[in-house]
Amino acid sequence: MGSQKHIDAHRAKLGLPKDAPQWMVMKARGWTSDNMDRLMAEAGLSPRNASVADAKIMRDTMPAHRLAQYAAKYESNEKGERMWFALSRRWFMGKDTTLNPVKLDSRELLLECAQYAGLDMANVNRVLNGEIISEQEIVEQVERVHAVGLHSIPQIVFEVKGLANGEWRENPALPETQYRTIHHGSGSKTSFKAVLQELHSACCAAQAC
Repeated sequence: MGSQKHIDAHRAKLGLPKDAPQWMVMKARGWTSDNMDRLMAEAGLSPRNASVADAKIMRDTMPAHRLAQYAAKYESNEKGERMWFALSRRWFMGKDTTLNPVKLDSRELLLECAQYAGLDMANVNRVLNGEIISEQEIVEQVERVHAVGLHSIPQIVFEVKGLANGEWRENPALPETQYRTIHHGSGSKTSFKAVLQELHSACCAAQAC
């Protein structure tokens, strides 16, 4: 979650204008989109619309968080997921929208996503006007997540019941072991397969003992 103040400070540190597009930020940091494209290909996703995705502009993430929180809290978890799906398609892949550049706090963009998710559009406009879901509620939710050790999404915990000491979902302070692996951030079929193979090998070794 990024505030506009922090985003602007990051751009300034790189010597870039406040509304620098993604390609310019990537170039300034010496990064490429190769890893993202590889992960999408491994997951079986269609290629990005690079001309749109690379021109996107990072802006305040709070409006999107507030709207997604509204969707999940007041309508349904399914609609909350559909809201994030719609935003991800547009933001990360440059798909399903004629907007260009895509700006993360764009009201037009968020309305498109809300329409796709099937939200009550009257309430959507209220949320975007600062009603129903407050910024403080989002900050408190983030603090709760951080308090249990979650600092990236997605985070997937692989553990072998009966061999791992305890269960992570009951005690997030439990460390990684040969029978418990915590995967932070994006993954792929290849990386998840490697995790499962390592856990399988550990189980086989335990049985041999």
